[in-house]
Amino acid sequence: MTLEEQYSDLTEFYESCLEVITSRQHDYAREGIPLMETLKSSAKSNITIEQSLYQLFHKQLSAWERFVHTGRLDSESIRSRLKDAANYVGLFHFYITRKEELHTAWASHYVDQPCHCHHPLIAVYGTLSNQCLRCCILTWLERH
Repeated sequence: MTLEEQYSDLTEFYESCLEVITSRQHDYAREGIPLMETLKSSAKSNITIEQSLYQLFHKQLSAWERFVHTGRLDSESIRSRLKDAANYVGLFHFYITRKEELHTAWASHYVDQPCHCHHPLIAVYGTLSNQCLRCCILTWLERH
């Protein structure tokens, strides 16, 4: 094995990671706004984006650990899990690098959405569990 072969293999791996993230872009950037689904999940669970991305990464890490201990995985291949893990690391980097921009984009999107809370006072005094998605996200953004 030469350094050139190692570099070639790593380049091929990272290119395949980019193919995966490109194919899943609609999952990560609904409505054309990056990490929108991660935001929704974080707001509904009342956790940070960092925690949400860590949970997604940790799922892949757990599969990696199972593979190390058993030599196999039941659902996806270890290569697929490693690509997903690399992509979650990339999304984490993207978030911490662009956090202010993302929060501004998310707030701009949701502030223009209609409120669907059952009672007008819920949006002001309610908890995240009884707010509509719009109010839940705007409340989350105020806190984070």
